[in-house]
Amino acid sequence: MSASQHLVIAGDSQLQLCIYPQENASSRPRTQMYPTGARLLALLLNGLKDHEGQPLQVHRPSLEHPEDPALHSIMEFEVSEKDADAVRLKQQILLDTEPRWHSPVSTPPSDEKESRCMWVVQDAFAGKSFNSNETQLAMDLLEQNQPTLFVYHVSTPLCSGAIWKRFSEGKDRNQEAMIAVIDVASLRGEGLELSRGLSWERTCEEFIHQLGSIGNFVTLATCPHLIVLFGCDGAIYHRGREAARPVLVFDPKGNEGDFVRRHLGPVPGLNEAFVAGFAASLAKNGQSSMLESIKRGLGAMRRLGRQGLVAFSNAHELIGELTRDDESREFIQFNVPSDDIARGCDDQWSILEHAVGDVSQLAQETVRQGNNHIAMRIPHAQFSKLALCDRREIESFRSLTQGVMHYLATPSIRTPYGVAVCGSVGAGKTFAMQQVIYSIVRTKPVHFLFCDFADMTDTDYLNVLLQSVRDCSIQGVIAAVHFHNTELLFNSSLAKSLYILLRLIREGTFIDNGSLRPVGQSIFFFEDDAWETLSDLQNPKKDGLKSFVASLRTSVTLLGPNQIDNKRGPDTLFPLRRAIILRSLLEGQIPGMTSTSRIDIDDRLLSGLLLVPKFTRAVQSMKAILDMSQVNLEHGFKPADLPPISLLSLHMEHDDFLRCMKGPILPAHIREEAAQKLHSAYLDERRRTASPGELNQLNLQEWHMLDEEFKESARAHVDSIPSKLRLVSCFLAERTDSRIAIQEFTPAQIEQLSIVEHDRWNSERLQKQWTIGERDPSIRQTPFLVPWSDLDEKFRDIDRALVAGYPSFLPSSYAIYSIGRLGDE
Repeated sequence: MSASQHLVIAGDSQLQLCIYPQENASSRPRTQMYPTGARLLALLLNGLKDHEGQPLQVHRPSLEHPEDPALHSIMEFEVSEKDADAVRLKQQILLDTEPRWHSPVSTPPSDEKESRCMWVVQDAFAGKSFNSNETQLAMDLLEQNQPTLFVYHVSTPLCSGAIWKRFSEGKDRNQEAMIAVIDVASLRGEGLELSRGLSWERTCEEFIHQLGSIGNFVTLATCPHLIVLFGCDGAIYHRGREAARPVLVFDPKGNEGDFVRRHLGPVPGLNEAFVAGFAASLAKNGQSSMLESIKRGLGAMRRLGRQGLVAFSNAHELIGELTRDDESREFIQFNVPSDDIARGCDDQWSILEHAVGDVSQLAQETVRQGNNHIAMRIPHAQFSKLALCDRREIESFRSLTQGVMHYLATPSIRTPYGVAVCGSVGAGKTFAMQQVIYSIVRTKPVHFLFCDFADMTDTDYLNVLLQSVRDCSIQGVIAAVHFHNTELLFNSSLAKSLYILLRLIREGTFIDNGSLRPVGQSIFFFEDDAWETLSDLQNPKKDGLKSFVASLRTSVTLLGPNQIDNKRGPDTLFPLRRAIILRSLLEGQIPGMTSTSRIDIDDRLLSGLLLVPKFTRAVQSMKAILDMSQVNLEHGFKPADLPPISLLSLHMEHDDFLRCMKGPILPAHIREEAAQKLHSAYLDERRRTASPGELNQLNLQEWHMLDEEFKESARAHVDSIPSKLRLVSCFLAERTDSRIAIQEFTPAQIEQLSIVEHDRWNSERLQKQWTIGERDPSIRQTPFLVPWSDLDEKFRDIDRALVAGYPSFLPSSYAIYSIGRLGDE
């Protein structure tokens, strides 16, 4: 007979007065009391069953109190813009209410020695503490009933109070019992500097650096199990008494705050929903299911966030079966490289590169199967029709979005919101800024205006534009103005226009026919083809530019599809940035192609399109190539479908394209070193397997004596290694401590690599006019020019030995790794 399970609920519990909008002009606003804390947890956890389907014995809190029920806050709701049948929080007024400890009505029998008991306790609400009598009552209960697990929903002040000290200082016999659940807002309120929703990488970095930055929070950093919630979008699970890495559980489609913005806004009880969903899963599946339980808790939050408030008498029905995994499937997990972060590793590391590794392989899948194929696998950001996957772009665009949202939500700010836009020529900067605005304003009217300083000859042109901006403001329309060729503004001929714009940006007014007129809220985007990166805006040789940029609110950089010159290291993410753009262009180009359509693209062609370092005019060149190509959904896309070389060369370096068609390009010194080792291994294998008579006939030569044609053949073999590795779910990359390198292949991998290598060798020899016959290199004749199935076994073994040696041919700075996917950890 299995041990009985008990779930004890206790802690603070208060009420919220909810005021709903009038149903019609003659009716009164509706009001209703909703519970918080322990009372809400009890409602949510009603009717739970254990892992064998038996009812879990839930010990509810006593809700009777000698005083009147404590009113925590008054909340006013309004009809949601997204759903006329739903309401969203308009404002909340917090009341100065003292917390009240609610003990459980009953506790597990003391004679059940084998029973498992989980306590779920709601801390006193923010900024308050239980009085001494209630604290002593809580401590006595915990002393009499030692919990197996203690789920503690913690509020500010952090790391204080008798309950926290009991578990954090090891006074409880089960020192690993406490699981602290804290909202990130509480950490920020206590002084931890954690940015809001820029990227999950930034969140991880700041969490690692900040957690130990405040001395009196040492017990927080050493808490046995700490779960920090980042809204409905993710959580970090930190084990303070183990050497294990923290684990980020997150929704790759968004970041902190995105979910509530997409739905009904902040909904009361979200954190309690997490605690209930987490505790329910933990009770059902045990402590080994910690990460899965976190996902279930986040899923419970989302169910409440999607549906909003209903009658909490059926609260458990609102959340549904708390342990179901519908919403929890939206989350994946990632082991945070805390050691690297603590040592001050590159601040541009990415979850994508750590977890997936071979970005070029993922890029190929994206083009063939669509952007939705990777939506649940990598962190990315979506701004209307603009999809971004590079951490640098994501942080830049989210920072811009947050700034514009705050600006538009503050009508008292009447000066324009100025933005300097950086990016390569043809990267699609105007399109990107439009998508950002669409993603922010959603249902509000917006009007886009355009101004090219190359067309400006006097101030009349600018005054007409500003009058249009002012008209938009008067009509309640958001004006977004794109200024092109901004560098021309600093020519002496446009000095007056520069003065007008500087005054407008600083004061929000311009002079029209002698009258000073306000322009109203508007957004100005300034861009120039010379501004590829932020460093181009700080050129001291350009008079006035630095001062002008300093007068703007912010800047944003669109990296685009070209490989950028990154001084911190190679730009390894450009193939995926390009793949997302290429897929979108194909969907717009090919009739009948949708976001879920699969397209057949030749491997070599796709490698060339994704890996060639630069297109002359970035996205514009990519689109031009597709316009000139013969591509359709049924036939696919083959090298023969490309335009002639003379046209193709207008948009890329054709030699680079041909070289990239072979797959990822290794640095020259790596290529040469590996080719020499490969040739040495070939000589060793031939000498080992050949008879003395055969050795004399072979006339084997060392590398320094080898004919250049055969050296080039060895280099071509090395060039093919990255593409062959993909076939066995591996990839070649610079060595890193965050991954375990492959030391040897499996027999099945060796066989597959050998077959592919022999086919490649056959193709190479045939293209160079070799024929089959007795071995005679002088007349380009070889007996090995046969299919793998017809090759003698001893010569097959030579190919097997060569491919098996790939890991040893590489210099110490490179290694072979297994291709990973996020969530596999």
